[in-house]
This record gives sequence, C-alpha cells and structure tokens, in this order.
Amino acid sequence: MGGVGCEKNAGSKIPPDLLKTWKLEGFLDVGTGILKPVEPVGDQFYILTFQKDNTLDGYTSTNEIFGEYTVDMGKEMLKISNLWGTEINELFDGPRYVETLSKVEFYSLSKDKLRLFYDTDYCLQFKSQ
Repeated sequence: MGGVGCEKNAGSKIPPDLLKTWKLEGFLDVGTGILKPVEPVGDQFYILTFQKDNTLDGYTSTNEIFGEYTVDMGKEMLKISNLWGTEINELFDGPRYVETLSKVEFYSLSKDKLRLFYDTDYCLQFKSQ
C-alpha cells in the first residue's frame, strides 16, 4: 500500500524554490518580452505565498486571498483552485490578476523569478521577496 501512495505523489513534489513569498512584477508578453507593470504600486499588493501543504495565500489590489494549488514538476504544470478571499472591489489591475490566477496552467521557476502561465504567450511574472 505504501508504494502506491509514493508513486501517486512522485510527480506532485513541490519544488523547494516555490515555497516562499512572491511579489508580482507584471503581466509578461512572452513573445515580445514586454512586461506591463501592475497598478496600484506598493509592497502590500499582488503577493502570493506558497505553503508546503499545497495551500497559498496572498493579496490582490484590495483583498486578501486564499486557495489551493497542485504542481507537477515533471510537466511544469501548476493549477490554482478553490481561490477565495475578502470581497472588496478590486482596483486597477486587480480584476485581471484574480481572473488570471484561476487560469494558470504552467510555471517556470528560477531562484528569484516565478512565471505563472495562463496562456501560451502570456504569464504573471513574480520576483521572490
């Protein structure tokens, strides 16, 4: 029985570099390399923290958010689910940010950069905090 559980979770290991707090730099057009910075600007906006227990929390433009995620390191897949939070009207890029988090399918990760792809050519680019 124990072996089956290990096999099932083998691809689902969480990359250690993911387990930290990330600050959104902007929306990146991968094809052109153009990064559109997010508004409003400030240290308290657009934050995501990935936890060991496959949960995440953070902040949008006006709200605190919580959710769950699954990751497959082998396929570089990452999905965010059960996203919820406080419900104050989002400002500026807030609505787009919340909408794209639910659409994330893939990721790329380096020591201090995280890209969450919500489309083949577009991603959210984060910098580690």
